[in-house]
Amino acid sequence: MSGLGELPVLPFSTLALILGQVNKERLSTTLSGADASGLSAREGEYSLCQSEEPPLPRVLAVVLNQTRGFSLVRSALRDVGFRHYETRFAFCGADVNDEAASFDYYWNFSEPDDWRLTLQQNMPRATFDFFFTSDSEFASRLSLNQELWTSGFIQMYFRDEAMKRILELGLDSEYEWIFFLRADYLFEQPIPGLTSLNDLDVISLDGDSYGGVNDRFLGFSAGVCIPIASAFRMASLDSEKGGQTLTDFLENQDSPNPEQALLFLLERESLLSRTALVPQHGYCVRGPTESPRWSMGFWSSKRGLFVKYPTELLATKINRVLGSLVSQVRPLAKSDRKPTFSSTAKLVRVAGTQPRLFLAPLLIVFGEAELAHAVFADGRRTKESLVLEILSDLRRLLDDFVWGVTGKKRFHNARL
Repeated sequence: MSGLGELPVLPFSTLALILGQVNKERLSTTLSGADASGLSAREGEYSLCQSEEPPLPRVLAVVLNQTRGFSLVRSALRDVGFRHYETRFAFCGADVNDEAASFDYYWNFSEPDDWRLTLQQNMPRATFDFFFTSDSEFASRLSLNQELWTSGFIQMYFRDEAMKRILELGLDSEYEWIFFLRADYLFEQPIPGLTSLNDLDVISLDGDSYGGVNDRFLGFSAGVCIPIASAFRMASLDSEKGGQTLTDFLENQDSPNPEQALLFLLERESLLSRTALVPQHGYCVRGPTESPRWSMGFWSSKRGLFVKYPTELLATKINRVLGSLVSQVRPLAKSDRKPTFSSTAKLVRVAGTQPRLFLAPLLIVFGEAELAHAVFADGRRTKESLVLEILSDLRRLLDDFVWGVTGKKRFHNARL
């Protein structure tokens, strides 16, 4: 699902730079994600006149939810994503692939037979009814996708359990930063170093945030572990902020989703003003024989796996082309409790809501013809002629533009 919101104005120079440099891109598509030799340009050489480099920051990376897809991304996670850190890895979730040996901390749970029942036992009753009672006024009015919310709250459940263990074991005093990430996220670029954060305490991804804060990747300094734990505490999801609860906040959103819920929870703990955004550095994948909980994804023959969200792949490729020309870290500026996004994120967001008009052509530009064909075919909604469907897409785009200009936002659901 996605929300277009206001139509972004992208500088022509940015688009020209993307299109002009894309043919120079020479990305490795192996599952290792990147050349590990980049760790040291001249490894083994050391001059006596050089001062010893400072130690790498100690961080804890917590893989959440399930180990489905983890074997595909394990090496890239260690060698690419966290190359700028001295990292220990933890797992908090349901290990379906016997990955205990891959982690320094291992907090395994049995996968429940009924996640709805587990959530009901851990959430405030009123909050559970708001999201999962089919005859609730909110559910009927907005046709909530309960599968989506179940998936979102499973992530929340394991964030809560991970924070309990981090605080119980005193790990907040052993590590400078803690990162929560999905087990199926394939890094193609490293997370920026902490020196670029300029005293900000939380980082998330710029893009695929659907009007909120991206829930697939979140990093935070050890100094804010207490408010982070409070934000993720399942038992207090209905706590108020300025007289407003989570459900009050979501009822006023055009396209309520888990990312907007995370936005409210961070705002409730006064953390949004201390949050930075970093560019998309990878994308979610799954293996050919793995069953998904949420998205089937699109098959990529050259990778031998499914790319779950082509918009993530597109954003990663754009960011690699732009390289040092775009800021790797920037504060999350908010207006009316909504984050603002970079031109790249806005471009990708538009592409996600218009898969045939924008996403498929952009994927072709970046050498992803197979994915482009699959995305275009998946966009076919009816059996009417292709010309009529394209005209329908154009009318839909005009609707988005008019609503964006007038301030009355109309969101079209698409999770690509």
